[in-house]
Amino acid sequence: MSDPPQTSGQARLELAITRLSGSMDAAMARIEGRLDLLVQRAEHSDRRADDQDAKIERLDERADQLEATRITRQELDARDERIHAAAVRRQEEASQAAARRLTVIGIVVAVVSIGVSATLSVIAIIVN
Repeated sequence: MSDPPQTSGQARLELAITRLSGSMDAAMARIEGRLDLLVQRAEHSDRRADDQDAKIERLDERADQLEATRITRQELDARDERIHAAAVRRQEEASQAAARRLTVIGIVVAVVSIGVSATLSVIAIIVN
């Protein structure tokens, strides 16, 4: 009669081992799923990091270009002074041209006045 308890104990042991094996399989499946998810996230993070690196590189190149072609405050001031000097020079030239025009107009008016006076004097002499 000692065989049935051993068989019963052996059956329980086999049942426990089977349950433990099932639990282990389920736990391993969960662990594999989590590992797969972690690997997927790591790959996604790597891709994002690569994209960020590329963006940073492009921005760095743009910054280098801007630094190479930037206009300094001194250059802006010098350009402003040149523009101002040119504007003053043009204004002076325009004033001088206007003065010359007025002089010419004055001379023309004087000549016309002399001509009219002379003509009127001649007419007055002829009429008298």
